[in-house]
Amino acid sequence: MRRKDKEITDPAVIESIIRQSIVCRLAMCDGDTPYIVPLSFGYQNRALYFHSATEGKKMDILRRNPKVCFEVDLGPAVKKAEQPCRWGMTFRSVIGTGTVHFLESPAEKRRALEILMGHYANARFEIPDSKLDGVTVFRVDVKEMTGKQSD
Repeated sequence: MRRKDKEITDPAVIESIIRQSIVCRLAMCDGDTPYIVPLSFGYQNRALYFHSATEGKKMDILRRNPKVCFEVDLGPAVKKAEQPCRWGMTFRSVIGTGTVHFLESPAEKRRALEILMGHYANARFEIPDSKLDGVTVFRVDVKEMTGKQSD
């Protein structure tokens, strides 16, 4: 990271940012064309969990190339100043890379969906097997991630 003064190195702070974020932007590469989507997600043990329809552009790309980049952030706000070149942003963010693994068994899917739902609600939900058949669930094993902040 070029701006070491903005780098977050404490893993607990990085994980806190992930846990507080409500959207994860998942970036993929379709040949030589980038593609990014905002998604709901769950996080546990250096892995991100997502669900999706079984078909579509995102799924086609991920099946061809499971290498991804992700980004989450908190508190973006504009910092105004007298001079235009002095304007800035406040934020805390995490960017990382990883590899997609599709979850196939009902038990794996259910556990992943519980992690995902746990990210947004402090409650347990029953997920019937019939609902698991119609959804794709995948995990991103995080290879590396870095945090950055600007106050």
